[in-house]
Amino acid sequence: VAGGANTSWGGGKRYEGEARGADAFEAEPKRHGYEVITNTTPGEQINPEHSHPYDLRAMVVQGALTLTRDGKAQTYMPGETFSMPKGCLHSESYDARGAVTLFGRKL
Repeated sequence: VAGGANTSWGGGKRYEGEARGADAFEAEPKRHGYEVITNTTPGEQINPEHSHPYDLRAMVVQGALTLTRDGKAQTYMPGETFSMPKGCLHSESYDARGAVTLFGRKL
């Protein structure tokens, strides 16, 4: 499934404009006690199924990120957001463009 930010991943808000969108996104998780970091994946990469020991809120700033959970893939483009509870099994894939993603994580 390509595009579309409103899915079972907990997405739903789209932030327009790279710099303004990133600033607006970053402020919201911080208000709720999340640590926000920037992750840069420089090119094609697949991260096999794994989980994280924290709740996660994220926004793609550049490139594209495809998450797969329960056999369903969802691709996120710049300005699109998603969230996952801690322990959620998923895999991540990036095409040749790679991606820059803001991750808010809360233990």
